[in-house]
Amino acid sequence: MVRYINEQKVLLNCYCNFDKVLRDKLMRILSPFFEVLELDYPVKRLSNLSWAYINFLHIGDLILLPHLDIEEDDLALDQITTIYNKEVVTIDIKSLVKNGGGLHCISWNIVE
Repeated sequence: MVRYINEQKVLLNCYCNFDKVLRDKLMRILSPFFEVLELDYPVKRLSNLSWAYINFLHIGDLILLPHLDIEEDDLALDQITTIYNKEVVTIDIKSLVKNGGGLHCISWNIVE
């Protein structure tokens, strides 16, 4: 839903095209504390898989970004590269998103 950029900024997934109520709620909560940048995919028909881009994996100076073979792929790559100014490598996760997961979801660790 939301990803950390730095102490002043966060990145919000693209909710403006499919859940404006949730988007407005998140903006009300976050905007007093952060500059909120939003992913945006100006395409004719937004894919129901576009949620997966916010679920990228950030490891040091590298970002692994989902690649889904949809129109939004290049738009997400351009935005994430610009926002984070890091090396971004795309990775095919079509089989993973079919089960409702993404890169961040499958990489959580619990340290005891």
